[in-house]
Amino acid sequence: MPASDLLRLKRTVWESLQNLARTPVDALSSVAAAIFSRGATGACSHPINHLDGVEQIVDRLLKPMKIAMPDLERRDDVLVAGHFAGHDWVSATGYYYGTMSADWLGLPASNHW
Repeated sequence: MPASDLLRLKRTVWESLQNLARTPVDALSSVAAAIFSRGATGACSHPINHLDGVEQIVDRLLKPMKIAMPDLERRDDVLVAGHFAGHDWVSATGYYYGTMSADWLGLPASNHW
């Protein structure tokens, strides 16, 4: 894939991750379905652990996180794209943050970031 196509792919992934943070809770399922494949998996820290499929990604991670932090934002530390082993890859690391206005994962709401 030409470098210009990789840059477009990288931008699409970045915009999609940003969009997930901005999307209202009631629209998360449709937005996530447009970004992730149905068989997508996720690995999270305890107590979420393994997520199997886009439905679990939404129901066990994204919705509860968005409910706890309605002003959710995403910041990426690293966003890279390239070609490896016959496939085009995009990898992103970063974090979501917001005002914790509801309890989540056993943590009480602090009404702070």
